[in-house]
This record gives sequence, structure tokens and C-alpha cells, in this order.
Amino acid sequence: MNFRITIKISRKTIELIIGDIACFVKPHSDFVCDTIVRGILPKRHNGLESLTVYVLITDNKFDFYNITEIADKKYRILDRALKHIIVQRVFTIHQLAHFLIIDLEKDLEKYKSKLLIITGDFFLSDPQITSWSFYYIVYSFYY
Repeated sequence: MNFRITIKISRKTIELIIGDIACFVKPHSDFVCDTIVRGILPKRHNGLESLTVYVLITDNKFDFYNITEIADKKYRILDRALKHIIVQRVFTIHQLAHFLIIDLEKDLEKYKSKLLIITGDFFLSDPQITSWSFYYIVYSFYY
């Protein structure tokens, strides 16, 4: 059984199913927060019907209050969102690498998450991170 989530961006519509990978560069905060909340909505409300949504924060710029605002005002599921959105923060490239290589798969299985959101891009502009390090992390994550 395939689960689908439909995302509308301006006049374009994107449909994602389990296993798809999408990268949105510098998306609006409301878009990210709405996608997170819709991950736990039932399919009949155009959600992914995931038991949890796993959010990996890689910077200190993410607005958690926006998630609660959208969950409460737009979808009326604030309590459910607070219980079913799992947040993990990393502060260094080493923590990010460890999480992606060692912990990610175990955590997604443990929390039964169908949706993983990674926010932030600190690791793309850090002068201490060589291109080799970045590619090694990405390669390890996908393979």
C-alpha cells in the first residue's frame, strides 16, 4: 500500500510517496511547518498518516512555535502534534555525521516515522568542512 502526500507550491503540485527524497532549498517556514503537521494527518485530510514525523534541526533558526500555531489554528490537532513530532538537534558536523550514519535508521524505525525533515544548512557554508567530508556523509547516508 503506497502512502502519498501532495504538496502545493504556488501553482505547482508535488506528490511524494514513501521512499521519495525531496530537497527544498530555502523554503518558507510556513511551508516546512505545514508539511511537518500534515505528516501526521490522516490520508482523508491529505496527510501522510505517519505515526510520527522526525525533524532534524541543524541550525538554531527553526521556529518551533510556528508548528504549534499551524497545528492548532489550521488543523486543530495541537495535542496530537506535540505528542507525535520528534525533534532532534545537532550542533556540529560531527554530530550530524554520527546521526546520519549511526542513529537515523534506528530512530526512524523506533518512532515509526514515514517522514523525515532536515532543516538548516550550516554544514554547507562551514569553512572547516571539506568537500570530501560532506560527500562522505551524504554517500554514507544514501548507501
